[in-house]
Formats: sequence, C-alpha cells, structure tokens
Amino acid sequence: MEPAEASPAPRSWLWLWFVAAFAVQLTAWGFWLTIAARHRVQEVPIVRVR
Repeated sequence: MEPAEASPAPRSWLWLWFVAAFAVQLTAWGFWLTIAARHRVQEVPIVRVR
C-alpha cells in the first residue's frame, strides 16, 4: 500500500478580504474628507448662560 499524496492546503483568501476592506475604508475616508473640505462648518459662538 502506497502512502496517499498530501493534497495542498486550500488557499486562504482571508488576506484578500482584509486588503479589500482596508481599500474600501481608505476610499470612504477620502470621499468624506473631500466633501468635508468643500463644505466648511460655520463656527458657532459660545454663549455663556448666567
């Protein structure tokens, strides 16, 4: 009886999911910062209540 050949382990695509999630997050931050830069927030004066 010959020893069975060890089949290669299935390739893990988990690293690709992490890279894709990072790229999507980076793109979302880029869009958010671009939109935020175009629409400046007006400063609101602080009123002291006595």
